Amino acid sequence: MPQDRIRALQRVLQTIVEHPEPHALVVACTDHETFYIVNLLGQLDEDSPSDRFCVIADPFTTASEYIDTLETIAQNAIDTPLPLRPDTAPAQRIETFLRHLLADLPSGDHRLIVALVPSEIHDAPGFTTLAETMLAAPLDQRLRLVLRDDRNAPRHLHTAAQSSSETIIAYTFSLPPELVLAEVTAAAHDRRAPPNERAQALLTLACLDLGHGRTQDALARCTAVSRLSAAPALQALALAIQSDVSRRVGDIDAALAVGLAALRLAVESNASPVVQHVALALGELTGRLGRCPEAAALFDLAHRAAPLNPEVSARAQALRCQLEATSC
Repeated sequence: MPQDRIRALQRVLQTIVEHPEPHALVVACTDHETFYIVNLLGQLDEDSPSDRFCVIADPFTTASEYIDTLETIAQNAIDTPLPLRPDTAPAQRIETFLRHLLADLPSGDHRLIVALVPSEIHDAPGFTTLAETMLAAPLDQRLRLVLRDDRNAPRHLHTAAQSSSETIIAYTFSLPPELVLAEVTAAAHDRRAPPNERAQALLTLACLDLGHGRTQDALARCTAVSRLSAAPALQALALAIQSDVSRRVGDIDAALAVGLAALRLAVESNASPVVQHVALALGELTGRLGRCPEAAALFDLAHRAAPLNPEVSARAQALRCQLEATSC
């Protein structure tokens, strides 16, 4: 059941991205369900090298602060200078933001996919105003929009659903965590399942265990993965979780040693998400230990490993700047 819902969402996103005409999609979901949208768009990004994806999952606090974030990401990602006018109305700023991203596209058959999928929406009326402004504006032929709404209190989803335009689509995505947990738990204990599938399920449960402070359970699942699967990317993730556990319980030496082993394996296996996570975690840890050149190199690595993840890239750059601003 969960996989069916994820595949259905994937088909909708893929249709929007690959459609020859510009489209806007409003997806209603809960905060934790934004993960699936971001993950699927990341996969589409990797499968569509000729298109440019701008996926923003930062929380929406106020329209002004949110657009500040968009402009910062755009400045770091494109060559076309972006005029910054924080005193201008949000509608004009978002129009300028989109226009400059489009202007930076190379000539030829290239599309720009802009997904504003905040992980939290603190000012629902403010985000709806921004979303409806974007929905009301004529869409450039090269533009595809994906906008999140709150499934528990939808606003601009209704606007999209009631639109007479065939290029504006409303979609509701629902995947309650208890449904996911039941399927993952069943997969982890299904001895008939392929080893790598079981290993992935065990690592998902290990992450949940760690999030709830069940460190020994997390370690036990990672140990099971080391015996179950030889896939380098899965082994790297298991080591990364073990490093996180060591850091959580205060065993700094183990956190560094295991974390570096995870990082080497992740780089060798081209497991970019693991590289990003471990490089950031070890960068913060070595920075606190006063090992500044090492921390700076780790933040740089996280930034280089995240060309398709503006949130991680921006965080790595911000941590690098903070490091330079200290006496370290």
